Amino acid sequence: MLTIGFINPFASADTMGEGLKDHNIKSVAIYERTQISNPQMEARYKPELFDEVIFIEPNESIEDIVNKLRHRKVDFVFNGFEFSTPLTDAIANQLHPEFANDASTSRHRYEKHPAQMQLAKSGIPVPKHIEINADELSPENEALLSDWQFPLILKPSNAGGTIGFHECANMADLKQKLKVKMNEFYGEPITSYLVQEKLIGVEFAVDTFSLQGKHEIITVREYHKEYFDDIPLSRMTNVVFPSDPRWTQLTEHMKKVLDALGFQNGLCHSELFITDRGIFAIDMNPRLPGANNSSCIMTKESSGYSHIDVLSHVLLKKEMPVKTPQHARVLYLQNTYLHKIDDVQVHKISPLSSFKRCIQNVKKGTEMGMPKQLRQTIAFVVLSHPDLAQIEQDTQTIFALEKNRELY
Repeated sequence: MLTIGFINPFASADTMGEGLKDHNIKSVAIYERTQISNPQMEARYKPELFDEVIFIEPNESIEDIVNKLRHRKVDFVFNGFEFSTPLTDAIANQLHPEFANDASTSRHRYEKHPAQMQLAKSGIPVPKHIEINADELSPENEALLSDWQFPLILKPSNAGGTIGFHECANMADLKQKLKVKMNEFYGEPITSYLVQEKLIGVEFAVDTFSLQGKHEIITVREYHKEYFDDIPLSRMTNVVFPSDPRWTQLTEHMKKVLDALGFQNGLCHSELFITDRGIFAIDMNPRLPGANNSSCIMTKESSGYSHIDVLSHVLLKKEMPVKTPQHARVLYLQNTYLHKIDDVQVHKISPLSSFKRCIQNVKKGTEMGMPKQLRQTIAFVVLSHPDLAQIEQDTQTIFALEKNRELY
């Protein structure tokens, strides 16, 4: 039996644990004690989904961790959370170096500024940006930015899910946003921010699995976002079919990005823009997509296979089943007024023809106003149907219920 270890498998853990069982692959969850002790990880910590669990104690050596994995005959080690990238690379290089990424370039694969610098060095276009100190805007940087066109984007170099993201209307607004910045992301300190040009175009996600430098495309999705104050949050994502010319453009570009960043092994969830100036990769996350498993569920509803199905078929050297893809979409239910969240009234939407799943993301009883980040999405609704018009009709019905405050 093949045995796979995942370091800190926090992103879409249900998809990971259940998917590996479907392929008779033994799963080993490898958690750092320092990560699971963080209260922000409570909802993501799901050891019961895996066949075996190993804990990494504070100050435990890489050699000791590797010995634990050798004892359990672990065949592959992959990353499950952004900040685990250096640890995963260090472990994989000692356990199975032929299936490891270069540990000396780990930062390229999870921190925004090093990634953008490496892409530029490789001749791949990147958005205009600078890295600034998290404490204040220096006179030198202010002078540089005075020639840039606002609005500009401010975001932490090492965070995701729109956490700490702001659109700044002018220099005064930028300085004010820095004063109210966040200082940590899931327990990790934020030491720098990016100030980036605002890209005008369409945003997409491309999810991949790589093994020894060969990149398998799992899915391409198109985002549709709305602004909540100065923060753009997803309202829906749609599957993009391989027959769409944009699919080829995005996937070919993504393979070049993965090569440039030394991403040879593992899962990756990336975000890109198509603009009038070309394609820009803005965020690479060495893990499954998040959104509480909904992106993975949508992928399977559309194509017939999930992210873990692709990983498993590659590792087991099996052919992927062929299925005619059908349309699929995830709706992001976002709260717009101050109140205590109730259980989502699923019975009002489950009779819709394209309805597949509703995953509540915010607990009942939570008092919330306007969302500030993706993890404050109330629920994710997965729709899929052969007829796109049916999905459009059901989308209008669900958003009307939400607008009338009848869903949660």
